[in-house]
Amino acid sequence: MSAFYRDTAVYGKSVHEYSIKVNDEQWLGASTVEKLVDIVLSEGICPSAMLYIDGQPSNECITDFVVE
Repeated sequence: MSAFYRDTAVYGKSVHEYSIKVNDEQWLGASTVEKLVDIVLSEGICPSAMLYIDGQPSNECITDFVVE
């Protein structure tokens, strides 16, 4: 896995407002959900990942924010 996917985490949570867990130890985050969607889609990451807001699960997936 590329270093690109690493996100700074504090106490096991991403420091970004919007983030997804790439795996058990790595996060991918952005300052807006739109930026996060763009990154996920451009990098070929599965968009069905659970969205975290301020480190808490939101019960929404990235796919909920994809605009056709």
